[in-house]
Amino acid sequence: RLEGPIRAFRTLRQVLTNKAQDLLVTVFGAGLFILLLGTFVYSVEALDSPEVFPDIPSAMWWCVNSMQSVAGYQDGYPKTSAGKAAGSICAVIGVGLVAVPAGIIGAGFLEVHSQLEASQDHHRPF
Repeated sequence: RLEGPIRAFRTLRQVLTNKAQDLLVTVFGAGLFILLLGTFVYSVEALDSPEVFPDIPSAMWWCVNSMQSVAGYQDGYPKTSAGKAAGSICAVIGVGLVAVPAGIIGAGFLEVHSQLEASQDHHRPF
C-alpha cells in the first residue's frame, strides 16, 4: 500500500536533487533582487516616509511582502513615484518567484519521467 507514495517521494527527491543548482540560483537571484530593491526603496523613501522605511532591512521586509502579495505590507507604502515604481517591480518579480521554480521543477519531473520510461523500455523483451 505504501509503494505508490514511497515511489512518489523518491521521484520528488530525485527531481529536487537534479534541479538543486537551478533552484539555488533562483533563490540567490531572489535575494539579490530583494537586497537591491529594498536598498533603492530606502534611498528614495527615507526622507519622505522615515516612519515606514527607517532602515534598509525594513525596506527589504516591505519588498518581500510586496513580492508575495499585491496588497503588500499594509502598515506602509511608498509615497514617491520612484518608490511606487519599485513596488510595481516587486509585484512583478513576485509572480516570477513562483513561476520560475515551478517551471524548473516541472521540467525536472519531465526529465525523470523520460528516464524512467527509457529504462523500462530498455528492460522490455521484444
